[in-house]
Amino acid sequence: MIDDNVGSVLDPQENVQDDNEVIIPNLQENVQVDDVRGYLCYVENVQDGVTGSSSFSQENVQNGPRWYFSRKELEENSPSRKDNIDWNSENMLRKSYSDFLQEMGRRLVLPQMTIATALVFCHRFFLRQSHAKNDWEIVAIACIFLAGKVESTINWLQDVIMVGRGVKLGVDEKTLHREKLCTKEYEDLILLAEKLVLVTIDFEIDVAHPYRPLSVAIDKLDVSIESKSLLTQVAYHLVNDGLRSWLCLQFKPHQIAAGVMFLAARGLEMKLNPSDWWCWPELDVNEEQLKEMSDHLLELDKQSSTPRFNHNLECETISTNGLRVDDKN
Repeated sequence: MIDDNVGSVLDPQENVQDDNEVIIPNLQENVQVDDVRGYLCYVENVQDGVTGSSSFSQENVQNGPRWYFSRKELEENSPSRKDNIDWNSENMLRKSYSDFLQEMGRRLVLPQMTIATALVFCHRFFLRQSHAKNDWEIVAIACIFLAGKVESTINWLQDVIMVGRGVKLGVDEKTLHREKLCTKEYEDLILLAEKLVLVTIDFEIDVAHPYRPLSVAIDKLDVSIESKSLLTQVAYHLVNDGLRSWLCLQFKPHQIAAGVMFLAARGLEMKLNPSDWWCWPELDVNEEQLKEMSDHLLELDKQSSTPRFNHNLECETISTNGLRVDDKN
C-alpha cells in the first residue's frame, strides 16, 4: 500500500543520520529479511513535509517541483557527487539502468510510452537520491512496476520481479525458480522502493513525453507524406536514444522534439519547409539548445553498436536557413 501522507523530498545527505541512511540492498540470490526490515524502518520514520536542502530539492510547493536543470547543475550538484561518484561514472550507471528498463519492457511486452515513463521516474529519482545509497536495479524494477500502473499497462508484481531477475542474470525468466527468487520479503522490498520513488518525485506521476509534440510538429511541415513518415521513424528512434541519458532532466519534451527533428533531418539530408520551423512558438527552442541537444545525441550515437550517423562529420554551427549545418572534415 502507498501511504499518500508520506512527506516530500528525501535528502539522505542532509536529513538522515548515518545509521539510518536509505540503503536499498543489492540484488542477490536471496534478499535477507533483516535488510528488508531495516529499509522498512527507514521508510516508516519519514516525517511529513521533510524536504532536502540539495540544489535539486523542490523549489516551491505551490509552483510544483522543478525538473529541468542546466548541464553544469547536473554535473556539479548531483547527490551522487557528494558520495564521490563522478559525472562519467554516473552516466554509466544511468545507461545501465536505462538498458535494463528497456529490456524489461521488451520482455513484458510493454508499449514504449510505459518504458519512457519508467525511465523518467528513474532519472528523476537519481536526480535527488545518490547511487551510492540506492541499488539501481531495485529502483528500476519499482519504477517500471509504477509506470505500468500509471500508463494502464499493469503487470503482476511477481511477473515484473521475475523478468527483472531474468534480465539481471541474462537468462530467460521462465527458467528461474519463482518461489526461490520471488519471496514475500523481496516483494515487500520492491513495494517499499516504489514508495520511496513516489516520495522522491513528489508523487508527480503525470509525465509528458516528446512523442506528441514531435508528431504535431512533423505534421505541420510542408514536405511529402513519404518524407514525414521517414522523418518520424528516425526522430522517434532518437527520442528513445535520448531517454537513456540526462536529456529529459535538462530540456522539456517539446524542446527535445525540436532537437530530434533537427538531427533526424540532418541525418536524412532532408530540407524541411518552412525553413524557420524551429521558431514555432510551441517548440520554444533556440539555436544554442538545438546544437547542444544534437551534439549530445550524436555522442550517444557514436557509443551505439549500430550508429545511425556518419561520424566523419561533426556538427559545428547551426544556420537559421533551414537545416543547413556547417561541417568540418
